[in-house]
Amino acid sequence: MGQLPGTPFVEPTGRDGVAEDGFSLHAGVCVPGGPFTRDQLERLCRYVARPALASEGLSLLRDGRIAYALRRPWSDGTSRVLFEPLAFLGWLAALVPPPRAHLVTYHGVLAPASALRPAIVPPGRERTTATRRGRGACRGAPAHRCGRHPWAELMQRVFALDVLRCPSCGGRRRILAAITEGRVIRAILAALDLPTEAPVVPVARGPPELFEA
Repeated sequence: MGQLPGTPFVEPTGRDGVAEDGFSLHAGVCVPGGPFTRDQLERLCRYVARPALASEGLSLLRDGRIAYALRRPWSDGTSRVLFEPLAFLGWLAALVPPPRAHLVTYHGVLAPASALRPAIVPPGRERTTATRRGRGACRGAPAHRCGRHPWAELMQRVFALDVLRCPSCGGRRRILAAITEGRVIRAILAALDLPTEAPVVPVARGPPELFEA
């Protein structure tokens, strides 16, 4: 892992980090309390939901090995990690969570039934009467943006794809009509030389025997 042959694995801990029994914890970054703006909340969610592996750091060497460049060099000078292709696939497979398993579990004071949870978890916003009744509407709410983003904006945020931009002229698309009658839909698709029947979706596989009770 290091620049010299035989260099042991190094876990950078620093002043605000600790490594114990194969787990590492870094506590050098904190999020201040108080109400968040939409941009601050989105930035925090993007940080928490970032993938475990940045594809920009991967490269294929001439000898067939895979190199992963680190964002910052470690204390022993390590700037990248080399993998054999099969070993790299093994590392990637270990990142895939098992099916039907909880990925986040809260314990201690963060547990849902903990009596101390209200003392450390800030209270949420007051919900409107419409939201409490399950309508999901924003009428009667304070003057802030509704929690739901338009589908086109979600596509832009997740896939960096502007679905409302015409690839031919560059103009903006808009919805002219919503057609729900099957006969009319099939006639339009046939006129455009497109499939008129939905593709057959195969049955999802069951969980491996390893995870069966």
